[in-house]
Amino acid sequence: MQAAGGDWVAERLAEIEGIPEAYEKANALVDLAADMVLSRRDILQEAFDTAFSIEDEKAKASTLGEILSYLGEIPSELVEQARTIIERLPSGAGRSRALGAVASHLPEPERLVLLKRALNDLQVNEEGLLQIRALDTIAPQLSVDTPDLLRQALDIIGAVQDGDFPAYFVKSMALRAVAPQLREAPPEYLQQALEIVDNVQIESNKVEVLTEVAPQLSAAFPEGLGTALDIVSGIQGEYYRAKALATIAPCLEGTNSELIRQAFNLAQNIQTDRLFRIEALSAILSQLDEGDRLATLQQLPIIVQEINDESDRVKALCTIAPHLNQSDRLGKLQWAFDLAQRIEDDFKRAKALCTVAPCLRESERLGALHQGIDQGYFILKMRLRMSRPNLHLRSA
Repeated sequence: MQAAGGDWVAERLAEIEGIPEAYEKANALVDLAADMVLSRRDILQEAFDTAFSIEDEKAKASTLGEILSYLGEIPSELVEQARTIIERLPSGAGRSRALGAVASHLPEPERLVLLKRALNDLQVNEEGLLQIRALDTIAPQLSVDTPDLLRQALDIIGAVQDGDFPAYFVKSMALRAVAPQLREAPPEYLQQALEIVDNVQIESNKVEVLTEVAPQLSAAFPEGLGTALDIVSGIQGEYYRAKALATIAPCLEGTNSELIRQAFNLAQNIQTDRLFRIEALSAILSQLDEGDRLATLQQLPIIVQEINDESDRVKALCTIAPHLNQSDRLGKLQWAFDLAQRIEDDFKRAKALCTVAPCLRESERLGALHQGIDQGYFILKMRLRMSRPNLHLRSA
């Protein structure tokens, strides 16, 4: 039970003042602010009354959607009051978001009825940003237990056309909101989502949304994984192809050898940028059979040595290091440690040493860690002194 008046606020503020970490203190203050609004019925009522008085209907829908989305428990009479106002507004993405926000405060089956109305409003092709925000509000309330609503959301996304934003942008952003709800969805739903991904023309957007859809795939739906790999094969940029393969690779566990071979070949065919090839091969490594895995482990250090840029070489080293201790007979850990020591840039050398260290034998690990940490601290101290001459740092 909260203390009367503002006493509980003073008590909470005193508790928060004692939190040592700034980040945790900030989060506690945000939570307190929300509690203060919810505990003061007059403030809450004033917020709703102000929103109700807005003359511009789109702005009114947007404001009510914000209030209802931000706050948790709201008195049921205020929710009903907001619902009555929102339902009188013209249909469209603005009202859709507001209806979705109201639905999150309702019990079943009223919630499903309102979600259906919210999705019906999105049939109107209007401002893309409003559509994205509406689906951001509606999507978390969908699941395989609401198959008709989930299918309707996918149909809406697939039908988006160019407007104030290009269709590919709206589709990719909207599908990213819906994708997490597709886990354990029927294969036809996942196939529909993959078709939307394939129709996104800009590769950066395509890969972003593919990274959201791919984790919902599994060995239970090999056709979907095959479609996903076909999408990757059509990606021209090697950076984006490597990133997409890294996302799909964990989903290949337990699938047939043909799919794993297809992914492996896609990784091997990355030729121009060796770093991207390293990242793609490392991602697929655990799915390979023993022969291909050992051959690839022998190949990775050679590729790293061919990388001229120190920064890229460090990244490649950090990528392959976790795999090097999987087979003692390969004897590449000492090579990785030696390569890290030869990196000229001090900060990058320190980072590489600390990355390789966990893979070494215990007798060598502490020495590598100390060397990396001492090097990093020394360089940081020198750079701080250069930028702030009056700063006094104790000796390490």
